[in-house]
Amino acid sequence: MAQGWQSSVNQRVELPEDAQLPGLAVMLDQDLVASVFSEHLDGQYAEFGRSEIRYVRYKRSTSCIIAYALDYPFDLPAGGRQLLLYGKLYTDADYENAAAKARVHRWIELPGTRPVVDLPEQRCLMYLFPNDCVIEGLRLLSDPKKIQRLLYQYLEQYPETRWRISDRKLRLVVTRYKPERRAVLRCETRAVNRRSGERQPLSVYLRIYGDKRGAEVFAVQQSLWDYTKTSKTLTVPKPLGYLPDRELLLMETIQGRPLLEALTDRGDTDCVTCTAQALAELHRHVTAAATSKQIAEYLQEAIATAQMLESILPHAKDELNGIGAALLTSARALKACPQAFAHGDFYYGQVLLDGDRVGIIDFDRAHAGEALADVGNFCAHLRNLILEGRLSETYGRHLENVFVEAYTEATGRQISPTVLTFWTGLCLLMLAVGPFRRVEPLWPSKTESIIQQCLSTLT
Repeated sequence: MAQGWQSSVNQRVELPEDAQLPGLAVMLDQDLVASVFSEHLDGQYAEFGRSEIRYVRYKRSTSCIIAYALDYPFDLPAGGRQLLLYGKLYTDADYENAAAKARVHRWIELPGTRPVVDLPEQRCLMYLFPNDCVIEGLRLLSDPKKIQRLLYQYLEQYPETRWRISDRKLRLVVTRYKPERRAVLRCETRAVNRRSGERQPLSVYLRIYGDKRGAEVFAVQQSLWDYTKTSKTLTVPKPLGYLPDRELLLMETIQGRPLLEALTDRGDTDCVTCTAQALAELHRHVTAAATSKQIAEYLQEAIATAQMLESILPHAKDELNGIGAALLTSARALKACPQAFAHGDFYYGQVLLDGDRVGIIDFDRAHAGEALADVGNFCAHLRNLILEGRLSETYGRHLENVFVEAYTEATGRQISPTVLTFWTGLCLLMLAVGPFRRVEPLWPSKTESIIQQCLSTLT
């Protein structure tokens, strides 16, 4: 199985001492954890060339999930040259129960090694992909024949009587993996016409969830697909099918140039205007499939994020308290607005440009709520690009103004600067977790920069 998961370069993730998770320091030190892998992985799997920490989800004094990638200079028995795995660290009180369950669970067997590795000294269990103790639907990935049958079932244009979909040429690329939450894979193969011999490439996405959200996402995407079929500007991926027993959503791919590439081409503001117009069209969609979200819930998520940030950066406590107070004060002054369809995580990474059409993807967080939260999130991401040095301050703020003005014109409704400031600040706070989650080099300073930007935006 091929892996396309983005890599990062890091050596050690420094966190305040946590006595309740005794293995934390070892499992977050790339050099130390490499020796642990070498000792506990079997056969060829112990002979990796490089290990990297890719993702961290930490709840102080409770648990920590750390995702890794191991690179190999040869093909592994299970396929590919990279092994994904994650370690879950437990407290003393929780570890024995979790380890006992892992010993009796039926896992997907991996040739030449164990699917789950027990590290009692670190109070940690390591799960080797596609094993995941929550995302049970990943079991499907171990059998190409089952995936082939899935494609026959949902790709109506390739009936088995007329086309042969190859299971031998089938290739899975992991594009996103958040252990115990969600895995996204691109499935590539080819179909051969049984009569003419014509060959056609196939590419679909598999989104596999660790909870029941897939049913709602599927319903939302079905309604969006019907809504956008006649649109001349907005397009979304076509949902092909949903398997409730596996929490698996099958979707078509859409083509286009990533918006980020266009954003970094100085002078090209048309792409921002088109994106704002497409977002306005998206917000006009009406569907009963999306759950409702109130301002209080946005605030609750923001406060929880601030608390998590304080646990990893205690010296930022005063700034985070200031942000929390500013958000609460601003929220009390907000007037209730009619709920609209909201994307829930709208930024440049969710946009593909194809001529005059704008493709929008990833509706996992879609809901009926505050449409301006999407506008604020887009602005927050532009400001983060400035912090990263990928856009100049002047040009980045210019793009932000172009986006807001185009959205305002497309909707015919003025946006209060106070309201926009609230949503931009709230979304900046949510972004501050990113450098730590992705284990970016110099993540503490990057996180502090976002926190300072958030504070200056709100106060």
